[in-house]
Amino acid sequence: MLGDFARRFFFTIVRPLDVFDDVVERDEPLAGVWPVLFAGVVWATFCVWLALDGREPSFVGNPLPPAQYYWWQAGFVTPLLLVSVALFAGLCHTGASWFGGDGTFTKTLGGVGYAYAVPLVVVFLIPDVVMYRLGGFAELPHLLRVSGPVTALWVVFLSSAAVARAQRISFWGAAAVVAPAFVVQGLLAGLFVR
Repeated sequence: MLGDFARRFFFTIVRPLDVFDDVVERDEPLAGVWPVLFAGVVWATFCVWLALDGREPSFVGNPLPPAQYYWWQAGFVTPLLLVSVALFAGLCHTGASWFGGDGTFTKTLGGVGYAYAVPLVVVFLIPDVVMYRLGGFAELPHLLRVSGPVTALWVVFLSSAAVARAQRISFWGAAAVVAPAFVVQGLLAGLFVR
């Protein structure tokens, strides 16, 4: 199981269609959960580091006190990611039926889990950790201006390919479903994460 996860995670970067085909063929109920859990643990660990260093976000936008925000985020970011990705996959699965999709929810979640988590870790979290270590906390907003949009575009692109494979629909039909579903889950998750 760990070997499959590690292999799929790496190959989502270099050969994503092979990963999505593998996930669809095997139809394992938790295939899409493992990469999201991994991304959540990476993000939570970074939040603990920020909290230990006494960092506060410049804007919270929710009732959590800024001085303790990263401690709170370390606790809720993994469950929030799981709910967000499940919602995202559910919206994609449901929307794909408008384009003749006939795949299962687990196949959709399997592909979308990797399509969501890999860019989040590779383009968003790892650069954040490196920038924080090398440039400091003040540099993170500058990095976010690039890493945020690149991550979002890569997630939408990979998710469109994953949904197309899982639902047996065209890439463009999948993209028409994925883009609004991504916005909906992002608006909900954005209420909590900074």
